[in-house]
Amino acid sequence: MTDLAVRPNHMEFNYLQRGKVYRLNDEGKWDDKGTGHVSVEYLERSDAVGLVVIDEEDNQTLLVHRISADDIYRRQEDTIISWTDPEVATDLALSFQETMGCSFIWDQICSVQRSIHFPSVGAMDGSARPVGDDLDHSGTSQDDDDAFRDCGGSEVVELPPVELSTLSLLAKTVAEVIPFDRDRVASMIVRDQNYIPKLLQLFRTCEDLENLAGLQLIFKIVKGIISLNDGHIFDIIFSDEYIMDIVGALEYDSDVTKCHCHRAFLKEQAVFKEAVPIRDPVILSKIHQTYRIGYIKDVILFRVLDDPTFASLNSIILFNNVSVVTALQSDSAFLSELFSRLRSLETSEGRRRDLVNFVQEFCNLSKHLQPLVRNQLFGALVKEGLLEIVKDILADADEAVRLSGCDILIAVLNHDPALLRSFLVHQSSHTLFNELVQGMLIPSESGVQAQLLEVMRMLLDSETIDTPAVEKSTFLETFYEIYMDQMVQLLTDGCPPELGSVEPANDPSVDAGKGMKRTVAPEILGNICELMCFCVQHHRFRIKYYVMRNHVVEKVLRLIRRKEKYLVVAAVRFLRTCISLKDEFYFRYIVKHNLFEPIIEAFVANGNRYNLLNSAILELIDFIRKEGLKTLVVHLIEKFSSKLECIDYVDTYRELKLKYEQILEGPPPSARDAGVAVTSSSPDHGSRTGRDRLGQRGLLDSRQLKDKVEDDSFNEDSDDEGNPAIAWVCTSSQPQTTKSVTVNGSAPSGVPSGLGVRNEAREYTSGDPLHRPYLARSRRWTYY
Repeated sequence: MTDLAVRPNHMEFNYLQRGKVYRLNDEGKWDDKGTGHVSVEYLERSDAVGLVVIDEEDNQTLLVHRISADDIYRRQEDTIISWTDPEVATDLALSFQETMGCSFIWDQICSVQRSIHFPSVGAMDGSARPVGDDLDHSGTSQDDDDAFRDCGGSEVVELPPVELSTLSLLAKTVAEVIPFDRDRVASMIVRDQNYIPKLLQLFRTCEDLENLAGLQLIFKIVKGIISLNDGHIFDIIFSDEYIMDIVGALEYDSDVTKCHCHRAFLKEQAVFKEAVPIRDPVILSKIHQTYRIGYIKDVILFRVLDDPTFASLNSIILFNNVSVVTALQSDSAFLSELFSRLRSLETSEGRRRDLVNFVQEFCNLSKHLQPLVRNQLFGALVKEGLLEIVKDILADADEAVRLSGCDILIAVLNHDPALLRSFLVHQSSHTLFNELVQGMLIPSESGVQAQLLEVMRMLLDSETIDTPAVEKSTFLETFYEIYMDQMVQLLTDGCPPELGSVEPANDPSVDAGKGMKRTVAPEILGNICELMCFCVQHHRFRIKYYVMRNHVVEKVLRLIRRKEKYLVVAAVRFLRTCISLKDEFYFRYIVKHNLFEPIIEAFVANGNRYNLLNSAILELIDFIRKEGLKTLVVHLIEKFSSKLECIDYVDTYRELKLKYEQILEGPPPSARDAGVAVTSSSPDHGSRTGRDRLGQRGLLDSRQLKDKVEDDSFNEDSDDEGNPAIAWVCTSSQPQTTKSVTVNGSAPSGVPSGLGVRNEAREYTSGDPLHRPYLARSRRWTYY
């Protein structure tokens, strides 16, 4: 301590560093205590080395802090050192003007801490860098190892020998090592190849002698060795030769009142099940090692491991799993035997369950593989018949087995959804597809329904469908023509036939001729509704016309008659999903069939209850108003104004009424006088003012013709025959740009002069960008 024993003159500032002192107040804010010069000095009163900050203006002492041996100091960015002072129980910080000054003081703090832990090193003695050295030689690096070597010189620190008399010193050296000395201590342990074997031999001796004090010290030593977080040490202590002794040493935790027999659990209770014999001893060793490391990490030391060590142990487990999966994947004989046992009718139920669990874990571990290796793995599994096996797994009577089958499918879909879609399309009679849908529609208590719903969502996700157009179309057509009809029918059967009647949730099925529907579990109805919402969002084209032909919205809204409130909310959510697309198709469909009526009736019946149903309907109305969906705004006000007037506790109705009045006012007079065409995403359907204006003119304009053509498309009793027609409508307000299309030289009856219909779906080219085609109703639809 020769250089620190004498306090330097305050005027010699070549070694003093300029910085600010901050203190954290009770409100969690940093108070500036002043600016001064920082130094590391010997404190005579406390007989220790500390930080001293002298005010640069009046030479008053701003801070005196005795440097602690504990790891309480943190260097933030390049110019800040902060810590929690245990003596005053508050947070302090030094903010330096220069990075070099901060680095110099940081090195001095580290040197003092080393001198406390390792007095023989003499970190602050003559071999250390003197405090008065030029700062140009102090360096700005935060590398603690370099600082240690610079300060330590050529002197070598020896670990205490492994003896019963030195266990206390060894525990202090290893278990209480400061973070920046961990690598140095770890290298000394690894350098002496007999160090860990001697320690474990001493552990066995203490256990034979029932030396509890020695065993508790060895626990601290082993815990400290693991916390050194060194890969070479992990290779030694986690080897088959030593790992059980390591686990045994970790049983003697002095902080735990009851000794846990971890070795007995690993040897007797943790039974290794080989679904198919693994003949490679290296792979078997890695499997056992992985389980034991996971046990140490998650059971024995879960309270004491720091984040870096925890991450290192996870990395070892990960790499072991990758090695095991890669080795088993390349063993074709192993895979063939695995699937042969799965197909065999002689396999017992217990053995079959073990085989399914093995395949499930095998597929889940594949996510850690490199993409190329993962492709090879799933290619090999599908080639061996994985998806055919899954069909039988999903039909198993054991729900746990079916749940494992769902996990296998999710693993396949996470890798490549096209694999499963292609199989479903080309499989004869679509047996796996049928198991997926039927499994989702059968009640279960283990979560199989939720898993299969997730599988169906992943299969129907349009963003992941990158298969050829023909295969994509075939897959979606199969789903809509077969399985969507089943779900809609089940949805219909699960709802009371008349508004106001509530069907008991657990009534047995009765004869449909007596007016009763079959019983359907409410969770199944909720899953169907959720899947339909997903389809509306992702299959806008196909679901649109499916909804029209099958009156799906009306059938979903029958859920409002159920007594389960979450099903009522699910019906509202489905309508909200349709409206959120902002598609005039849905707007006209909703208005034409008055589909808001059951929603408003449910709202009125709910009364003043402030619940999820109330909030969902108010949010739906507010969404229509905010997005300016004119068709629905006009419909709601003109049809349900008397029922919505009761909403006085929020501004929803008043703002909706204001929006309605703004719509009726129409465009500003200046726009009308200038003859500018004002277009919007939704016309004024149903507006009384609009109807009056049209009645005075006595002539259908182009906008109403478009509405008429599209409204006719909802008429199921249409007598249209032959090919679908395309109605070409000019929405321009300039008469000179109107184009005339005739059929056989004359316009159809009821169509004003200058507009017509063509019986062929051919693109119409015109210089006017406002010409648009619209699909008319016919017996057969053409999708394009």
